[in-house]
Amino acid sequence: MVALFIMAMIAMLASQAFNTAASGAAATREAMDRLAAIDRTLFIIETDLRNAVPKTLRQRFGEVLPALYVAESDDYWLTIMRGGLANPLHQRRTEEVRVGYRYIEETIWRDTWYNPAETEQDKAQQQKLLEGVRDMVVRVLPTGPGVSIAGGPWYNAWPATGRPADQLPVAIELTLTLEDMGEIKRLYSLLPGKGPENPVQGNNPGGQPNNQNNQNQNNQDSNNQDTPTDNGGVLE
Repeated sequence: MVALFIMAMIAMLASQAFNTAASGAAATREAMDRLAAIDRTLFIIETDLRNAVPKTLRQRFGEVLPALYVAESDDYWLTIMRGGLANPLHQRRTEEVRVGYRYIEETIWRDTWYNPAETEQDKAQQQKLLEGVRDMVVRVLPTGPGVSIAGGPWYNAWPATGRPADQLPVAIELTLTLEDMGEIKRLYSLLPGKGPENPVQGNNPGGQPNNQNNQNQNNQDSNNQDTPTDNGGVLE
C-alpha cells in the first residue's frame, strides 16, 4: 500500500509538471506568433512607404487619386501609390500598384489594386494583417523649411491644404494601441519629392522639365564652340 501511494504521488506530480510545461510552451508559442504578426504588419507598412512614388492617377470622371492619402476614416486610413513590385515570373503587368489600409472591427486590412486606377474594395486583393488593435493614430510630417520631428507641424490628413496631390511627405508616424501589448509607435521616413513640373509632350520623351532640356541644349551648343567664353571658362 505504501509503495502504491508513493507511485501515485509521483505520477500526480509528474502529470502536474507536464501540464505546466505544456501550458507554458503553448503560451510562449502564442506570444511569439503575436509578436511575429505585429512585426510583419509594421514591416509591410514600411516596405510600402519606402516604395511610394510621387505619382497621381486620374479616374474616368476626372477625380484625381493622390500619390499618398491619409485620413481619419472608417474606410481607408492610408493609401499609397507604390512601385518596385516584384515580378519573378516576368508577367505582363506593371511594377506599380496601389495599396490601401483599412481599420475595421479592431483589425487592420491591406488591399492591393493591381490596376491602380481602381478604387472599389471588391476589386482588390484583400489581406488580413493584424487583429486586436484598439486604437490607431496616424500623423504626417510635410516637407518645407523649419520642419522637424520634434517641432512639426504634424498633420492628421494628407494631402494637406495647398499641397500638390503628387507630393510626398517627409515622414509618417503610426501609433497603435493593442489590447495585449499596449502602445506601439513607429516613425517611417519617406523619400520626399514631387512629380515633373511639366507633362511629357513634344520632343521631351524623358519627362524632364523643359528648363532642364533647355539647359542641356545650351551646354551642348557651348561645348561645340571653338573659342572659350569670357567668364573664366565657365559655360553658360
